[in-house]
Parts: sequence; C-alpha cells; structure tokens
Amino acid sequence: MRSALLCCCLLLALPVSANEIYRWVDDNGVVHFTDRPREGAERLTVRTATPSTTARQSTAAAPRSEQRELMAEPDADKTAEIREANCTSSRERLARLQRAPRLYREGEDGARLYLDDDERASVLAEAQELVESWCD
Repeated sequence: MRSALLCCCLLLALPVSANEIYRWVDDNGVVHFTDRPREGAERLTVRTATPSTTARQSTAAAPRSEQRELMAEPDADKTAEIREANCTSSRERLARLQRAPRLYREGEDGARLYLDDDERASVLAEAQELVESWCD
C-alpha cells in the first residue's frame, strides 16, 4: 500500500521539473549560462512543464482554416526584420573577433583556454560564413 502511494506521488511530480542554471558576466561584458556553479554566478531556477492535454485538444479541435493559418509561412516583413537583425549581430560579432588580440574558450574547470592560430582562423571563418548566410 505504501509503495503504491509513493509511486503515485512520484508520478504527480514528473510533469514539473526544476533545473538550476547559473548566469555570470565575464570581463568583456558577455553573459554566460552554465549548469555548474561558479564563483560570482547568479543562480536561476528554470521550471519546465509538459503541455496540458487541454491545449493539445483545443489545437486538434480548431477548424482547418485556423490550423492552416497557424502553419502558414511567416510574414515576409517579419522574416526580413529577423534576417536584418541577424545580419547586424553577426557582422558585429565578426568585427569583435577580428579586433580581439587573442581568443579563448572556457575549459571545464572555468579556466581560459587560449586558441592557437589554426583555431582562431576556424572561429573567424565560421563567423564570416554566418555573415554571408544572413547578409545578402
């Protein structure tokens, strides 16, 4: 009897789970998020839940015309705005990377691991590809 009650309680707790995320800002003002605690990091709690059956039922019960509207292609103006914003941010990122005398990535222990010339060239090439893909 007790084990059945315990199983029921555990099943009720499954739909909602809490995950801990840590947010910190580096010396350059870049915001980072990680799942591991680190000195100076702010702890955030993120809760996720499964979609309710009511929401799924209301979507399924919607008339076909409404379903088509929900699945329609995005608005051309909105798509252009998104592309422009992504173009601007990718160009700014490329410029920051090109100005930086040394590039680094964070190691598992939080220490800076500086990139060698080949790794730096690879990062710059990826940033250039993003600029080319977002900007016409």
